[in-house]
Amino acid sequence: MHGRPLHTRDKPGGHLASRRARRGRGDRRRGQRYAAKWRLARLLYERDWDRQRIIDLCAVIDWMMRLPAELEAQLWQALTTLERNKHMRYVTSVEQIGYARGHQEGLAEGRRVEAIALVRKQLARRLGELPPVLDRRLEDLSVDEVEALSEALLDFSAIGDLEQWLAQP
Repeated sequence: MHGRPLHTRDKPGGHLASRRARRGRGDRRRGQRYAAKWRLARLLYERDWDRQRIIDLCAVIDWMMRLPAELEAQLWQALTTLERNKHMRYVTSVEQIGYARGHQEGLAEGRRVEAIALVRKQLARRLGELPPVLDRRLEDLSVDEVEALSEALLDFSAIGDLEQWLAQP
């Protein structure tokens, strides 16, 4: 076992010691260090070790292979993406479309609810408390109808004006 190079053994320390020796022979170029550090980190993730073991070994790698701040940030982003992709199931394009549609529908409904709440406040200020039957009818209005009502109510002077507006086709 002692005759084989450390980086060929099935131990993470062997990879690290081998990398340390190569670094000592003059491998100082930033791009090469980044590539080597990225390969080692990926190897750790590919072995499906627990998170704490990976963190501990990454600390040793950091000690052995310093990178400039901008490359450390780039490596951190790459590792974050790797970790997220490893633990996240694939979302099909059909699912993505469904999520996007659901999101848009939720935004539209939220906008409608907020518009109705605002019109209720404006009507209460202009006409006083609304009878429950009229208040419930506001819930059936679309966003466009609520917006039209918000303009029309500026001319209302009595509850009858609201009733007449709601009776329009």
